[in-house]
Amino acid sequence: MEIHCSPISGHVGTPVVNTRKILVRLMLFALEICTAQHTCPNNGGENVELAFGLSNTQAYLQQGFWHRIPCPTFRSGEKTDGVIWYRGSSIDDPSKVRLLSRSSTGDFPASERYAFLSGFSLLIKGVEEADQGSYLCQVIPQETGFRVRRIYLHVIGKMFPASPNDTSSAQSLQRGTRQTLPCPCTSQTPDVVYWSTGEGVTTDTQIIAARFPKGVTIQIQYGADYSIGSDASLTVNSLTDVQDTQRFWCHVFQQDGSPQNCFTDGSLSDEQQPTDDPLKASEGLFYPAKDTQQILPCLSWTPGDTVCEVEWSKVDNPGRQVLSYSLSTDVVDSSPEFDLASDFGLVIQSVGDDHAGVYRCAVGNYSYKDVEVRVIGNYFLLDGGIAVEGRTCTLQPGKNLTLQCPSASSISMTSKAHLYWSFAAPDARITTVIGTLNLPDGSMEMSDLRDNDCFQITLEGSLLLNNCSQDGDVRFWCHIFPEKAYLLRSFVDVELETLNGNYILHR
Repeated sequence: MEIHCSPISGHVGTPVVNTRKILVRLMLFALEICTAQHTCPNNGGENVELAFGLSNTQAYLQQGFWHRIPCPTFRSGEKTDGVIWYRGSSIDDPSKVRLLSRSSTGDFPASERYAFLSGFSLLIKGVEEADQGSYLCQVIPQETGFRVRRIYLHVIGKMFPASPNDTSSAQSLQRGTRQTLPCPCTSQTPDVVYWSTGEGVTTDTQIIAARFPKGVTIQIQYGADYSIGSDASLTVNSLTDVQDTQRFWCHVFQQDGSPQNCFTDGSLSDEQQPTDDPLKASEGLFYPAKDTQQILPCLSWTPGDTVCEVEWSKVDNPGRQVLSYSLSTDVVDSSPEFDLASDFGLVIQSVGDDHAGVYRCAVGNYSYKDVEVRVIGNYFLLDGGIAVEGRTCTLQPGKNLTLQCPSASSISMTSKAHLYWSFAAPDARITTVIGTLNLPDGSMEMSDLRDNDCFQITLEGSLLLNNCSQDGDVRFWCHIFPEKAYLLRSFVDVELETLNGNYILHR
């Protein structure tokens, strides 16, 4: 859920002084919290979390949360005349401040931010940095004298306090993939876990995210670039803001209250996962080749954005399961043919004809963008984009013909690209694939057309017609997909010379 930010009213039962000034300060504080912290899941209400790292003398609170602090002197089943919570270090301190009390006539909070929960626990709504300090819980039993105990509350904001290191590890981070960093200092599921980045030990570190009981997580720095699993591991969803070498700290609070701190030194590897380059006609139109692994980008998400849910669906086949991912559970739910890539891209493990269509990446409840997939197999579906026209040639029977790719002059033959030749009638929207040339290594793959010996693709990207015949005018298309650039389209029209005896070019 996102933190609900609302102005806090003045003290109950007392005159409100400098109301405008107080409200302005509260609104500025609320704005800072809302823009710096995002909470998942979004249940539409407030999550009340138990203070963590709890011991007899201290506990920890997360800024912006609603937290419950148990009264250390309360005994279950005991009859009481009253309970009082103070802000202060000693019951004898005349400067202590009464925050909340209960008597036979009711509850008396000093502010709407405070309330009693079960066992006379203190509820603090919307924890602020100024809430850090000493608190006293005084229990007044009916049959004995009063008891009081002090507890110190630490407030964690966007920085984690400098901490000693208990253990460490190192891990290589591979570009282009989601990866997981185990927490080196936990052997059991912790109560609460924080991940931060920075040198640490003697300096505070920047908190990335935190995970609380029941799967409640917060994104503090870098949005949904990171998520935390139930085993306290950190999932790196995006490497956009990761440095070549970076230290990741894991801070765990066990149920017995003992905190532990450890770090993993991560280093970016230049090696990338072997996947086929996406063939793009435009930002939202892709031409993956059949039987290859392809990654579709999630155009509705930008690194650093906060989000709790990511879902991929097939717009033209809504009943088909594709993929969903919850950052609260850190679980990917998908059919075996799909997986989640870095930056929430969609991996198609092996492209088939049935993968053609429109896919939608939705982040949250309202933000989504679509991408279209047209599979290159035996056929190539034209996209209607602007094409470069080549010369018009005449095919004579028994003659060879060389067709130069008009758009090949726009690229270097030593750069990485995929060049396809296909053919069809001049006004056709679907063309038959002849073959492909992969640059710069020069590897080729010809289609399984009948009479395929009629065609040959040269290392320069030209198409040779070896004693080919045709039964009408034919348009030969040259499609070039440069690396990290959009499709270059061009064609050459070959007209039929009216002679008898020409055989039909099979499609």
